[in-house]
Amino acid sequence: NYDRTWVRKEPVHDALGRFLWAIGTVMANPPSPSYLPIIKDSFDKTVKLVKKQYPRGRAYAILGMNDYLKQFPGASDIKRRLTAAADTLVSLYEKNSSPDWQWFEDQLTYDNAILPCALFDAALSFGEPYLSVAEKTCQFLLENTFDGNRFSFVGCKGWYKRGQKKAKFDQQPLEAASTIMMLRAAFEATLDPQYLKMQRKAFDWFLGENDLHIPVYDFRTKGSGDGLERNGVNLNQGAESMVSFLLSLLCILESYSTRPGGAGEEASLFTEEVGSNRVGTSIIEIPAKKKATQTVKSRD
Repeated sequence: NYDRTWVRKEPVHDALGRFLWAIGTVMANPPSPSYLPIIKDSFDKTVKLVKKQYPRGRAYAILGMNDYLKQFPGASDIKRRLTAAADTLVSLYEKNSSPDWQWFEDQLTYDNAILPCALFDAALSFGEPYLSVAEKTCQFLLENTFDGNRFSFVGCKGWYKRGQKKAKFDQQPLEAASTIMMLRAAFEATLDPQYLKMQRKAFDWFLGENDLHIPVYDFRTKGSGDGLERNGVNLNQGAESMVSFLLSLLCILESYSTRPGGAGEEASLFTEEVGSNRVGTSIIEIPAKKKATQTVKSRD
């Protein structure tokens, strides 16, 4: 807290899961081999807390553990913890789902897509029953957030409780990001190209293909608004929203490498299409130092 004292003795829930996801990502592709001992030590000390996490914390941790296994495929303890976390999600699905409600909980709240995303990830290494539950819950989520033309994510002003009406606003960038990640994981687990088409639709939510037909991404500041509200875009541009946009963009670009024919031509078409809205070059290319210096001088 602000007094620089720990509120809790142990980090919990989403923050811990995201930490494991982050260092797992670095572990899978370390900038230098010298990073590995430090990262591995941090991961090994923290992963024991996964069993105390809520569903989304477990889901993030699954992503991190899956990346851990890319670097250390023989790590039996991590395999055991990963399957235990995935089994918990499957158990939640079995407890709460019904023929007309194929979900892990009795409501759709925030960061929903990270749950099936984690099970698709687990299925890549361990197969059933994770793939079956991932497909069912992914389909259910898409049925309730995609109308055939655009995505309309569950709003945080009321969520979507079983048997009630879905809240339309406020829709948050986090939902788009996790949906894009889920659809990529779904493609990797099933090789169904329809998931990649849906993935692009989810990204277009940032660019104006949403309920208000207004870009959530700010083409001038290169930031992302904090949400889509009933009367327009939330003009605050927080860190989570910016990270959500950048993760979405990166995920889309990386997905082109998984398509038949490779990344080159389709990725170029994507950047040209996004660039037509004056966003592609600004986001993807880093401005030259000379240009940046000139900008600073002009402010003086």
